[in-house]
Amino acid sequence: MSGLAIGTLQLVPEFDPEKTSYTANTSDATNKVTVTLCEPKATATITVNGLSHTSGTSATWLTGLNTVAIHVRYGTTHKVYSVAVTKAGTLGSLTVASTAGEEEGETTITVTEPLTAGCRYKYKTGESVDLPTLDDDLSEWDDWDGESDIAATTGHDIVIAEVSITGNLAKKAGTTTVAANDGG
Repeated sequence: MSGLAIGTLQLVPEFDPEKTSYTANTSDATNKVTVTLCEPKATATITVNGLSHTSGTSATWLTGLNTVAIHVRYGTTHKVYSVAVTKAGTLGSLTVASTAGEEEGETTITVTEPLTAGCRYKYKTGESVDLPTLDDDLSEWDDWDGESDIAATTGHDIVIAEVSITGNLAKKAGTTTVAANDGG
């Protein structure tokens, strides 16, 4: 690879084909990710936050840490470059509601805002649950598909969080008090 540019962002360190790890900071919503290959038969595969990306097109940044991975292949040679792009900001908010679920001991959760591309849901429930902060690692929280009922206790807290596909880093979160099906 002979070149790597992310819009007008300054890569740290400055691009060098022998170096594979970089950082950059932005306040922009998007920047073009452009890879220049030095060999005509070389190929590059780019992902931004785990999603496939095309060189020369704009990437949309999540608030906080974003991961850009570039896999370059030429013959039997394979090299992976990574850029950690940090977008300034704070944890986004989600509007979360809980109603009695279909089965006893379950709650139906709704989130008003659409799920952000490059993210998935995680949740935690208990007598008292604090909201995470931006980029907290929520790997230990439970996965939620955005539709299925969740086993929970009426009166407990539930926090739903949007996390990055890569790293399970908190990007948005919201909380509500659980209303579960109490079998009555």
